Amino acid sequence: MLIFNKYKPLPQATQSNEEYLGTQIWQLKHVFFNEMSAIKNSTLKYLAFSKPFAEAFKLDDSILDKSRPILSSIDQEIEQQEQHIIINQLRNDSIYQSEKPNIDMYLMRKRPLTNPSTGDCVGILILAAKLDIGKERRVILRHFLGKQVPIGSTLPTSEFTQKQQQILTCILLGFQQRKDIAKILENMTNDNYNEIFIKNQLQTLYQKYNCTSLNELVDAVVSNYKNIGQFPGANLNEEVYNLK
Repeated sequence: MLIFNKYKPLPQATQSNEEYLGTQIWQLKHVFFNEMSAIKNSTLKYLAFSKPFAEAFKLDDSILDKSRPILSSIDQEIEQQEQHIIINQLRNDSIYQSEKPNIDMYLMRKRPLTNPSTGDCVGILILAAKLDIGKERRVILRHFLGKQVPIGSTLPTSEFTQKQQQILTCILLGFQQRKDIAKILENMTNDNYNEIFIKNQLQTLYQKYNCTSLNELVDAVVSNYKNIGQFPGANLNEEVYNLK
């Protein structure tokens, strides 16, 4: 890291692992308090989290310094991922899709907290950010193509069925071939998808929004909805997660 000479850190006194962890929690409280942020210790128990993090992931102080139960395969994947971070002291970026009723997609940035005095990894810093897949397209439409795209949501996303939202998510991610969309959703949901079903759903959406092409449909959707992306609950790690 490049640092202006005036602010180069002075040599610090040796800190124990507990002292170093306390320092990181202090920084979380005073630096990341308004972001979705959290700290876990080396046994993967939450020691601190911000109010936005608690609201997003439905946590309260009853979970502090306690192990969370493994209730699903997703919970197991997350635990294995975080154990890998602790053991190997490696950073990890993944995408998490929350469960119903509030289905949202988050970028999860997890960083090992390594005490420079001992070389021990004492925990994990977690920084989360909610993803809006349509936001980039809205920005490009408005600022680079000069189209009049409203800011914000004007219609409820409940107008889409769950499967329609999943199909639209694939399209927003750049997948336009019906066979690719069917394969992705079949692998992620373990439900039966095929090209005919995708075609019929798209025709329904074309008629509903008076569109004749995918581009027209996507423009109509991102102009009127926010947070339309929906995949089933999953913790997707770019390095280790593979479609079947």
